[in-house]
Amino acid sequence: LTFPTKKLVLLFCYGQPTPFLDILYRPTTYFSSTNHDYEGLLPACLPKFTGPCVKSVSLVKGTEKAVILSGAADPHIMT
Repeated sequence: LTFPTKKLVLLFCYGQPTPFLDILYRPTTYFSSTNHDYEGLLPACLPKFTGPCVKSVSLVKGTEKAVILSGAADPHIMT
């Protein structure tokens, strides 16, 4: 995923059809009736963590690149 930005954004809102662990490593409880997805902020990837998570974030020439591990989920970024 890439985002044009002037500064590094470290929090990513994420949605998928099934609950996942949020930024505090707690199960998501918010269900969007608009998107029909569970939504929440993604945590950083920790060793042996298998849920959706942010593996890395970099900023090169004004374009942010985030590597998000999501397994077999069908994720989307919320804007």
